[in-house]
Amino acid sequence: MSSLGERRRVTVIVPVYNREEQLLCCLDSIAAQDYRPLRIIVTDNASTDRTREAAVEWGALHSAPELEVIVTDEPTRGASAARCKGFEAGFGVAPGECEDEVISFFDSDDVMLPGMLSAVMDIFNREPATEIVAWRMCRRMLDGTTRLSRRVSDAKSVDMHLVHSFLSTLNYAVRAATLRRAGGWRRGMMEWDDWELGVRLLLGSPEIKVIDKALVLVNCQSQSITGVDFSSKAGKWERVLDIVEHTLAESGRKDRARLRRVVAYRRVILAAHYSREGHPELARPLLERALGTPLLSPLRRMMLRGAFHYTALGLRGAYTFLRPFI
Repeated sequence: MSSLGERRRVTVIVPVYNREEQLLCCLDSIAAQDYRPLRIIVTDNASTDRTREAAVEWGALHSAPELEVIVTDEPTRGASAARCKGFEAGFGVAPGECEDEVISFFDSDDVMLPGMLSAVMDIFNREPATEIVAWRMCRRMLDGTTRLSRRVSDAKSVDMHLVHSFLSTLNYAVRAATLRRAGGWRRGMMEWDDWELGVRLLLGSPEIKVIDKALVLVNCQSQSITGVDFSSKAGKWERVLDIVEHTLAESGRKDRARLRRVVAYRRVILAAHYSREGHPELARPLLERALGTPLLSPLRRMMLRGAFHYTALGLRGAYTFLRPFI
């Protein structure tokens, strides 16, 4: 492990698909960071435009003794597969001498705010036991307004991550060894992949520090991997929920029954979104499955049904009043 005062290298892994112009702005914001040593790994996810060529040209112009730029390729479509390839390009497929280095995964259409990496790495360098540093994000909405993400004070809580996805792709950095121990990104998972990874990371009880300020500007896109509704990807969300519930059931944690009840809550909320989008045929069976969870008491079932109707009306924050009953 690095000794106190040693400056660890940070690696930023950026998957990209057909985002030439956005990628260059993103890379410029990373190179403009005042922290060194820095390594940038761009994984082109089978782009059909000049994205890969632009990344190679950018790397040739910006590479320096303490700024390494690697461009690699992942033909299998999907951000998770591209992130896995980026990790393998930088750290190999087995534990090695770089396990104490820090990784930040970044999206090609977003921007690092000035001083981000210095703020994050100052914590890693001063407190060598730290495994994850989390921070807030500022989102630029489609109408041009900005919105600050919620506070990350509860980022260490598995149940709060299950509800709010505190460890999303753009708001934390992690030691390579910690990511590897958790199993890394799950290849082939296209939806809620960062949420699922965050669960596995938190189940390992890592040492987490938080920075209560926005360090990243997220540019919301009308065409995103996640999409703008839930119904069009019905079945895929449920698959992720099943995987997470299985992970929790096998975790051996004393509170795993409660955490599985939180997953039941997530199923209820997904069913409410289906209902609000005008798809009762999707909502009804999912709601009944959630309410049929053996771990639920009659009171909890009643409260979850109330959360369904509350959310289906377009209201938010059901977990605030439901949490004591979970």
